Amino acid sequence: GVQLQFHTMPTNSTGYAKRWTIDQVGDLIPASTSTGIVLGATTNVAANTLSDYEEGTFTPNLIDTSNNAITSYTTRVGEYTKIGDIVHYFIHIEINAKGSALGGNYMKISGLPFTPTGNTGQYPASTAHAGINTGSNGFFASVYSNNAFLYLFEGSANDTTDQLEPADFADGDAMQLIGTYKTAS
Repeated sequence: GVQLQFHTMPTNSTGYAKRWTIDQVGDLIPASTSTGIVLGATTNVAANTLSDYEEGTFTPNLIDTSNNAITSYTTRVGEYTKIGDIVHYFIHIEINAKGSALGGNYMKISGLPFTPTGNTGQYPASTAHAGINTGSNGFFASVYSNNAFLYLFEGSANDTTDQLEPADFADGDAMQLIGTYKTAS
């Protein structure tokens, strides 16, 4: 197909090197993965270079702390957008059959597309739910450093949080979570 290529001559060379290509469908592609688009600067400074953008899907799993999983789902959707080292995610889970294999102490959602950095403590998520036994205290979730999963919590009467247990879930329960975390990859 037809392409438009951009070449420059490095200062320490006499030959031209390909830097960017616009392909036949209009995509702008760098010649090297070590380059990116410099934003808000007149020179290539790493802090101002957008070098990674990705959209995709992942499969979230509702599991207990012993890694036992829900038996089946009516809906299980995970979507993400990664811009640089920031991951934005959306999760929708509806339990079809909880099953009886859950024996771990607490529940969590595994399968996040990237592992969070170890530089900070936690990244809270916005949540909505139907049917999960949280009483009137609310439903919370957080991604913790170095763990590619979300811990699930309920509020409590004394302004603390308690991790959700397998007994707090039943067939037909549903949840949606949306959040952001930082990754090293």
